[in-house]
Amino acid sequence: MNGAARTLRNYPQITKWLGAWLGQLKSIGDSDDYRVIVGELEEMENGVSQEEHDRNLKRLDYHLCIASTVSRNFDAVFLERRSIGSDLHEANRAILDKLAEVRAVVGLYRLGFENIEFVGTPDFAAVLNSRRFLVEVTRLGASMGKRSDVWDAESGSIESGLHVGIIVSEGKSNGALWEAIYREVEGKWRQLGQFAMQPSGRIAWISLGRDYLTAGRYELPGVGLWVKMNIPKVALDAAVQQIRDTGLYVDLSHVVLSLGRDKDDLVSPELSQGG
Repeated sequence: MNGAARTLRNYPQITKWLGAWLGQLKSIGDSDDYRVIVGELEEMENGVSQEEHDRNLKRLDYHLCIASTVSRNFDAVFLERRSIGSDLHEANRAILDKLAEVRAVVGLYRLGFENIEFVGTPDFAAVLNSRRFLVEVTRLGASMGKRSDVWDAESGSIESGLHVGIIVSEGKSNGALWEAIYREVEGKWRQLGQFAMQPSGRIAWISLGRDYLTAGRYELPGVGLWVKMNIPKVALDAAVQQIRDTGLYVDLSHVVLSLGRDKDDLVSPELSQGG
């Protein structure tokens, strides 16, 4: 049994729900490539970032316990996809997308939703104050164009390993995050809008991309600074207002921006305002 497998035994819920996928990951790509969760386990075994990784993995393990308890059919979240394929980067993205769904279940539960159920397309249905909502989950991953234009000043390059970037509170990052939120809603509306059941509301649940792990290659740039500077709330409110102004998404009741970990999820408009 290798080091990562030995360390994985300390996280029984991760082993139960993600163990098969992590086993598949080990046979994909080159030995020095990053693999979601597996890479963190290997670093822990080698004494690298042990405290940080342990804290993050314990949180994921605990959240899997919560999600599997409060969701009616949580196993369906993972039965939807038994194989993660043979392309390492696609496999990493697939697992990170699933972690966003896990975090969404926990977030819905903490916001007061009940009867959380995986329905496939869109991802979840849930009930709040006797009102049934459809929830489509998406994760903001690394991308090009406006979404990645976040630095107000920078030197060096990420590729060279030496990069210094500056973000200001009312700078480019606001526009980049606004663009990301707006386009995600635009792209996901079909999943929310074509479902036969007529719900009381439709929710676009958008993960900022750091639900449990920090995996820079699969994130929008500057995410850590965004959170610290409270940029997400400003961008979310602006994007939702613009979405409403178009008149195209009249059935969209709420947009949630999930900051990940145990941070409070941002909801626009507030659920108390008719939700």
